[in-house]
Amino acid sequence: MGPKYVWFRIWYYFQKKSGILKKRFPSNPQLIELLSLEDWKKSDFKFFLNSKEELKFPINQSEDLQKEASSILIGDHFFFSSTNFSLGLNYDWITNPDNGFKYDINKHWSEINDYSTNSGDIKYVWEKSRFSYLNSLIRYDYHYNIDQSEFVLNEIENWIDKNPTNLGPNYICSQEITIRCFNWIIALNYYKNSMNLNTILFSKIINSIYWQADHVYNNINFSRIAVRNNHAITECLGIYTFGLMFNNFPNANNWKKNGKKWFEEEISYQVYDDGAFLQFSMNYQRVLVQLLTWAIQINNLNDLPFKKEVYIKAEKCLIFLLSCMNAKNGMLPNYGANDGALFFKFGVQDFRDYRPQLESLALSLGLKWEFESCEDKYWFGLSEVSKTLKTLNYKSSIKFHEGGYYLINDNDNTKTFIRCGNHKDRPSQADNLHLDLWYEGDNIMRDAGSYKYNTDENYLKYFFGTKSHNTLTLGNNDQMLKGGRFIWYYWTQSLGAQLIEKNDEYIFNGVISAFGHLDKNIIHKRQVVKKKGVPLWIITDELIHKTNLPIHQYWHPSKLFFEKFEITSTTNDGSLISPTIENGYYSSLYGQKETNSQIVFSTKDSKIITTIKAK
Repeated sequence: MGPKYVWFRIWYYFQKKSGILKKRFPSNPQLIELLSLEDWKKSDFKFFLNSKEELKFPINQSEDLQKEASSILIGDHFFFSSTNFSLGLNYDWITNPDNGFKYDINKHWSEINDYSTNSGDIKYVWEKSRFSYLNSLIRYDYHYNIDQSEFVLNEIENWIDKNPTNLGPNYICSQEITIRCFNWIIALNYYKNSMNLNTILFSKIINSIYWQADHVYNNINFSRIAVRNNHAITECLGIYTFGLMFNNFPNANNWKKNGKKWFEEEISYQVYDDGAFLQFSMNYQRVLVQLLTWAIQINNLNDLPFKKEVYIKAEKCLIFLLSCMNAKNGMLPNYGANDGALFFKFGVQDFRDYRPQLESLALSLGLKWEFESCEDKYWFGLSEVSKTLKTLNYKSSIKFHEGGYYLINDNDNTKTFIRCGNHKDRPSQADNLHLDLWYEGDNIMRDAGSYKYNTDENYLKYFFGTKSHNTLTLGNNDQMLKGGRFIWYYWTQSLGAQLIEKNDEYIFNGVISAFGHLDKNIIHKRQVVKKKGVPLWIITDELIHKTNLPIHQYWHPSKLFFEKFEITSTTNDGSLISPTIENGYYSSLYGQKETNSQIVFSTKDSKIITTIKAK
């Protein structure tokens, strides 16, 4: 991670333990006169959602939306698009509904341990406090013309009353703070003219936004140095938005200037030149897509352009994700860390369907959308435009060398997704040379997912380790050595990759250094041959300098695979390897897992050749 990271973490740890952070982030500051409701309504700042009365897009009533809103109105919440919790209407905002642990609201955020066995996964506390669920109520209000302003504004006020500034678990993470304020801003604009938004309540909410924004600004180095991923992008965009929207806040000019500058720097660093994202995660790249849409649309409306590089990177990011997307259902590989994040949910599509978010980004960039149209765009103030999106060739091989992704989109309704990448940025899972296979929209060979970030050690090892991916282990060893929490040592690195198209087949050849904690000279070679027009793959794996440990080749099939496909494996001399069917797991959504059969081929030879074909 480098010396800057190390010294910053040491200094930050000292500030925590010495009480410096408590002094820098005081609890329960006094209310101050910031901005009146009338002055806010007269502001020259243009937001993409100005007020309920100005929205004029098609009404679309649906049973799913009605059920979702009805559940929220009785205190039932669907966390991470996966698990329902009955929190009731008097929830305290600090109890983990997954295990019942209650945080101490009187503790300063810097004194709270956010990663312990007793407290469980803190994301279960943070999820409701993101207030993303308000967007579903606002959509219900619009489509059914049933006013939800009283409930929505009461929820915000209830949170403020029960979460004193800088006390309790909901101030630990600056990204969570930013998401919360973003969703409050959406609600305030939608209900701008509501009788339930009075001057006293507005002042209370604005004061809370100010002190939360002040927290984010004064803690920004933690994300920009110690974390540097989607957290930093979210927070920099938040600082810019707060300074731009509330320009009479103290320090608003600094927030606006520095927030914009830092946001541009983070986009430049975190989005690779080929459009891939430094977190090596499909869902976190969708988080980036929503943040880019927010940023670009605000600047479009206020005639405040970013540097040209932001738009170039945004378009390349869009092209990368569209290349990985299954056009039939909008799904992408379940690749990389997936914590169920979807900051702004403005539709009823399945969580794994990326089309709503990708359409909004495309339109914000002035690009024509060529797939199924969704509702999300209207909430960002967007509509169809005339410029044509760059034509992508979905019927051939596509290479993203810098990110380390290689795709084969064949005309037999198959998609082949291969990861072979370098790690100049921190990897989250030990999954290099993972292979994803798709057939007729079904992910027949898939990544097992993430499940939870704080759970039983065995589950963490499985989902973040190599066994949950379609690649090799050496004995029971992962490709890299696991450290604490999200840390890996001995990062795998690509030593070369190529994707070749021939008359009758595609050939991928990739080489990585791996298992460096066992022997620094170990190399894993993988060749994938995809026959054109036929759902047939031949995968050859070879480990060089592999020590005396056996090779285990793991496969994670869907139910459809067992119905329509078969898999066989041999050693280099043609000897058949009998498969072992083991109990593994699959997690399509955060917090959920199901038992899934995994296929394992084991050999003491250095090479293994596997054939996957239709029955």
